Amino acid sequence: MKSPKNIGASYEEIQGSKIIFENNDLRILQTDTNFYDMASVVITSIKNTIKFNNNEFSNNVKPIFLQDLNDVNLLLNVLQDDLKREKNRSKKSEEPSYISSIKIKNIFSIKEIMLENLDDKKEIYIVGENGDGKTLLLQSLALGLKGIDEGVVFDFIKSQKEIYSIEIEDTHKVVYNSKNGIYKNLFAYGANRNNNCQMKEDETGYLTLFHPSFDLKNPIEWLQRIDYNDKAGTKNIISVEDAKKLLKELLNSDVEIEISPSAVTFSEKGSHVNFEQLSAGYRGVITIIADLLIRLSENQPDVKHLKEFKGIVIIDEVELHLHPKWKYSFVKKLRDVFPHLQFIMTTHSPTVLLGASQEAVFYKIYKEDGEVQISNQIKNEGYTSNSLVSSPLFELETITSRDYTKSVSNDDYVYAKIHQVISEKIKNESAIDEQEILKLIEEELAKL
Repeated sequence: MKSPKNIGASYEEIQGSKIIFENNDLRILQTDTNFYDMASVVITSIKNTIKFNNNEFSNNVKPIFLQDLNDVNLLLNVLQDDLKREKNRSKKSEEPSYISSIKIKNIFSIKEIMLENLDDKKEIYIVGENGDGKTLLLQSLALGLKGIDEGVVFDFIKSQKEIYSIEIEDTHKVVYNSKNGIYKNLFAYGANRNNNCQMKEDETGYLTLFHPSFDLKNPIEWLQRIDYNDKAGTKNIISVEDAKKLLKELLNSDVEIEISPSAVTFSEKGSHVNFEQLSAGYRGVITIIADLLIRLSENQPDVKHLKEFKGIVIIDEVELHLHPKWKYSFVKKLRDVFPHLQFIMTTHSPTVLLGASQEAVFYKIYKEDGEVQISNQIKNEGYTSNSLVSSPLFELETITSRDYTKSVSNDDYVYAKIHQVISEKIKNESAIDEQEILKLIEEELAKL
């Protein structure tokens, strides 16, 4: 990128300009401060922070510090984020709500299904095999909450010939449908959600549910932005060190992250790689977290702490690209970070469900005569880990009778192995409690 026009410009050259680019330390010290009062913004290098923050300069001077003055793209991204937050701050505050009930009729193979009593449920699993209608259910939710204004959503529903209806009631007793879908705090992630950083960005926050041609927010730009804001003394919802710590925790890894305006490098066990060279699992987790935090911060600019964010998050195939160890703990860690978000997730991974919290509820989705059906709500609080893995959700006999390849990447093998160990333990000890079962599960996962 070419250097900005006004770097090191003379007084005559800068007259009438609202932005000054200054990279000359000596000039900053020697120039009359009135010179800088002419500008709305002074852009300078990070090393001039102390000089511009002393009392010699007018309060009208708004310095913006860059590590590299040529890195104007980073600057523009920061300013764009600030603008979005200010716009949302000026809008009438909307207290986020949660889904209370869902009624869907005549959406392709869904003829009529209903989910109720979701008011206080923050961890909702839709369990079923591929092709049973899990994704269609999530798409219907987004359609009801957001409407059909977006092109790919309209293309999705236009082939539906029958009259359809979607009614989603929230905890404020507001009813949403595809005609008046205006729910603000919905964030949805489709099965094709890995960020290629080459396609059209999903500006709405839910289009990856409908088409693979959309990128989520760029996680590298997000890390660079919060790093820049930290060094410039601008308050973030999360500091760069806390962001690194959060990612390490969610990745269940000792990965180190080094950030500069020109690159972000990930280091683990002596190996240094860029984002594109990370495994699909790493990229997927980092991308979802970055995208979610950016959108939450834009929509709820007055929130001071991550745990205060509220809204609805939809994730299709939550286990996608995750190692079995992650599958067991990922949702728990996600909910620890965002306890006031309502997560609605699809999965066909037994390992994910083994890690579900006691507050979780499950729905078994399946097809009967070509039509999507859904079970009544199944509450996790009524199950021990052993009775849950023996429940119809897992179809135990089918799973354990198959001859699976002994591979840690094979989720069915992992589940079958865990169940075998638990079953043998229970046969030998009639009095085994929940904590012992959970410990057995964790011990088996630790062997992978």
